Order: sequence, then structure tokens, then C-alpha cells
Amino acid sequence: MAAIATKGATNDAIERQGRTEKTAAETEPEAWPNGPSPWGTPAEVARYMRTSETTLCRLRERGDGPRWSSPTDHRPVYHIDDVKTYMEGRRSA
Repeated sequence: MAAIATKGATNDAIERQGRTEKTAAETEPEAWPNGPSPWGTPAEVARYMRTSETTLCRLRERGDGPRWSSPTDHRPVYHIDDVKTYMEGRRSA
């Protein structure tokens, strides 16, 4: 009876693993969803970098992370070129 339960658990793990594998298209960073604008919000940049907004905020507070600008007092924005430059630098480090 225990062997059957183990076999079922193994099959479940294999099925879960199959669902978590990503295709090449899924591993590429997403483009900004706001169209042709080169500026992205923290939510868009976090999604693009595959991190959380909290991590992005912490990077900003430490003076690390991609360069950002703040057209208003409470709304940082990131230029796509700065984000790509940061990501390339992290990749080679």
C-alpha cells in the first residue's frame, strides 16, 4: 500500500515539474505593457526584472539597482535602457 502512495506522489511531482518548466518565450523579459513609452513604473520594472517591487524599492533605497528618475515626489520611473544596462552588468558580475 505504501508503494502505491509513493508512486502516486512521484507522478504528482513529475506532473507539477512539467507545469513549472518554462519555454524560451516565457524566460525572456517582458516588454513594458504601456506601449511605446520607454519609461516604466516600479511594478512594470519589477515584472521585467523578475523580482518584487519591494526588492526594487530596497535597491533604490540602498543606491543600487537601475537608475531611476522621479518626475513627481512619490512616483519613481525607470528608463528601459537603464534597466537593461543594470541587468547586463549584474549578469557579467
